[in-house]
Amino acid sequence: MKVRSDFVTNSSSSNTASLRIKCKPLAEMLDNYRKAVGEAGLGEFPAFPRWKELEFDPGDGIVRWYWDEYGGGDDPEYSVPEALDEVLDRLCWELVSETRWLEESGESPAPVAPLVRSIIENKDGIESEIESVDWDFSNMVRGEFIGYVDDPKARDEIAQHGYGSYDVRFSYDRKTGRTSYDRGWKAGF
Repeated sequence: MKVRSDFVTNSSSSNTASLRIKCKPLAEMLDNYRKAVGEAGLGEFPAFPRWKELEFDPGDGIVRWYWDEYGGGDDPEYSVPEALDEVLDRLCWELVSETRWLEESGESPAPVAPLVRSIIENKDGIESEIESVDWDFSNMVRGEFIGYVDDPKARDEIAQHGYGSYDVRFSYDRKTGRTSYDRGWKAGF
């Protein structure tokens, strides 16, 4: 078990996002890129801050990315895809935005442009191999942030509980043919 001690725990609002894609060609592409960047001495990939974890395993074909205190823009719906054909575009957008953030913070991350270009050029082939996707965003609110809840019924329920969350989720499963996109407020966690 990991115990986090590097963030403020009394915040009235926090958000997280997680992504899990089962796609062997994508996991292999990320792993090959990591090896090429290391061999060329271009830095470490992925080299994101400790509250953002990107993992990929070419053996099981799974790509995982977790953001604690996710900052994917002002609109969480933009960050979470609504359809399978948006997944790789949003993934590339996240790679580029995280790299820019590192550069603006004075870091020298490995360049992601060649990787993003390769993903986009091979998008149809990669997309056809995606077995499943789970992409979740949750913005948890309490205290003074409850006033920002735009649904009056949800705001009242959240105020009664003292906390709640705005959740956005996209999931896809090729085996069952199921695709879903859901979003909304709920009281409690």
